[in-house]
Amino acid sequence: MTGTIKSFLPQKQFGFILGDDGKDYFFHQSSLVSSGQTSQIMEGALVEFDPNVTSKGYKANKVTIKSKIDALRFVVPDSIMLSKTDTMPGWDVLEESNWIITASGSGNPDDTKGALKGLARSIGANSVIYMNYQKTTGSSGNYNFTVHNFTGRPALIGKRSLSGTYAISDFDDINATAEGYKKKCNDSYAKTKSNYTTRLLIALAVSAGVVFIAKEIGFAIAIVIMLIVSLVNRPVLDGEWLRKG
Repeated sequence: MTGTIKSFLPQKQFGFILGDDGKDYFFHQSSLVSSGQTSQIMEGALVEFDPNVTSKGYKANKVTIKSKIDALRFVVPDSIMLSKTDTMPGWDVLEESNWIITASGSGNPDDTKGALKGLARSIGANSVIYMNYQKTTGSSGNYNFTVHNFTGRPALIGKRSLSGTYAISDFDDINATAEGYKKKCNDSYAKTKSNYTTRLLIALAVSAGVVFIAKEIGFAIAIVIMLIVSLVNRPVLDGEWLRKG
């Protein structure tokens, strides 16, 4: 009998074939006649198989993939997906990055989780695996509040499909993107810090001159000068949400 692969779960190595008779047939990866066709298992692929009836339903044996598959194509999720484990049910993990991202917020935890997705998207990932949630306490004066912290590892997932529009070469390199972003942040911080230090030294020299000339009044003016200069464009290290791990 012939049919098409309707679905396949890579982690479980099984799926279903829609037979030409309209019935769904369970099949396992080990049911392939040739193990060399394992990488060609994808939704929409035309197959030939021996139909069987078991106590649990219909099953396909001796499966042969008949579709001509020149290169692997993938479909990707429409939105960023999250998983607490190293897998994503129903999807292949194509790239697991060596970076950790963190999102924290004191509002709705779902908003913070949404922020985590946004951070993953910014470095080319379409999922976050090993997601972990931790609740901490923040304070402002005498007021304490709950802080929601989500961490995880950005990853790239996809599903093999004849109708897929993506090849492996179409995907961004998450690690390279993250590395470039982190370097840009560090370079910007180093430059800002250097300029800030230079301004402080100039302000200190000016303040010393003012004190020498104007004595007591000059001392007050010097304090104001140093205070203003120290508060303007203070160096801030961006990208703390992204770290190697």
